[in-house]
Amino acid sequence: MAPNMARRAKKAAPHSTSWSASGAKRAIADEPSGPVVRLTSAYGGRVSDLWRLPGASISVGRFMPAPAEQAWALVSHTATWSAWGPTISAVEPAGEALRLGLRGRVRTSVGLWLPFQITAFDPPRSWAWSIRSIPATNHVVTPAPGGCRVSFAVPTPAFAYLAVCRLALERIAVLLDEIR
Repeated sequence: MAPNMARRAKKAAPHSTSWSASGAKRAIADEPSGPVVRLTSAYGGRVSDLWRLPGASISVGRFMPAPAEQAWALVSHTATWSAWGPTISAVEPAGEALRLGLRGRVRTSVGLWLPFQITAFDPPRSWAWSIRSIPATNHVVTPAPGGCRVSFAVPTPAFAYLAVCRLALERIAVLLDEIR
């Protein structure tokens, strides 16, 4: 990203998209109520390097005015995935609490069944999975004053999937609002 673009992004309105290409993941100082997109690299470097580095990801997140425990319960149980996941219409095993190594399959919105495995699990904070042995989405719930922040990270080459993740965040916000 050009330096002047980075400066403009930092001065952008709270609901706009923000970018950061610093080394390790950096917290965003002020929590906007809208989605935030962040470039992250475990190795640092230029944004253009993110396409070639293992471990590089792009994330989108949103503040939710609900307790982190409620958000975690929603995103970490297979019974709720089809309610908030735009590309998931069914999950097997259904009704399972997540755990490291859990294997199953998801039916996509077009009817294709794909195998998954939970590859990282740090309750009540985060979990990640692979689909067909390909690293997929990392799901993170972070407590924040007045609620929590839910975010999803995808491998950098899958950046287009962030549009689906943004829709999932909208659905999660609605579901959490219905619980309260």
